[in-house]
This record gives sequence, structure tokens and C-alpha cells, in this order.
Amino acid sequence: MVAEAGHRTLRQKDVFGEEVNRAARIGHYRGVAITVSVYERVRATYQTQRLPDLKVKGPGQVLKVWAVVD
Repeated sequence: MVAEAGHRTLRQKDVFGEEVNRAARIGHYRGVAITVSVYERVRATYQTQRLPDLKVKGPGQVLKVWAVVD
């Protein structure tokens, strides 16, 4: 979802949502980090390496992450 924020003379657009939160969580990895939905699409084409799970909001929920290897 794209939303505008700020005073009318200084409008800024920002992006919100679950996908943005996931991207922020995996953004600290060097290289290309992907979640399960992308992994399932590229695993036959690209070599990947499983990374440690990341905790996300909600009890017992984790984000599974892979790195795309050269």
C-alpha cells in the first residue's frame, strides 16, 4: 500500500505492508536474500543457501530465508 504523509507543502510517499516488513528484515544480508515464495520459483535455476530463520511478529512465527549463491 502506498500512502502520502506530511504537510501538504511537503508530501512524501511511503510504502507499507507485510512485504515491505519482510524486505526490511532480510535487507541486512549481503547479496541477494529471498523468502520462501521466491525460493520456490528460482530453486531449479539458481543455487541457494539456507540462512537462519528470523523471528517475526506473532508467537512462534518465523521467516524462512535463503541466499542466492553465485
